[in-house]
Amino acid sequence: MSIAIYSENKNRRIFTFSKYYLHHEMKRGAKAAGVKKIRLHDLRHSSCALLIHLGYSPIQIAERLGHESITITERYAHLYPSVQRQMAASLDDAFRNKEGNDDESGKNQKQDLQKADNGTETKKEE
Repeated sequence: MSIAIYSENKNRRIFTFSKYYLHHEMKRGAKAAGVKKIRLHDLRHSSCALLIHLGYSPIQIAERLGHESITITERYAHLYPSVQRQMAASLDDAFRNKEGNDDESGKNQKQDLQKADNGTETKKEE
């Protein structure tokens, strides 16, 4: 019987190996890859960041990671500040399309936001 690594069975451990084994394997793997060893807890942070990026809500992530409240999960909100800009651009697009106002300035504004999010925006002289 095969069990998925991310199963939700509350009576069964997800990982059947010890903390020592994980530390040993992390150290060995980092050395083999020629990268700096990270703490196991850093994987938890990476998992949370990835779930945020994939679009899961703080409530869903808090439940998945076992956070006592979503305030712990919300500490990661700073990881994707560009999401606010993307949401604003999407709202602008939705209203422009609804009003039939798909003008060139709206397209330029969206491109400027995307460039800023990618760090490729050039500073304009005023």
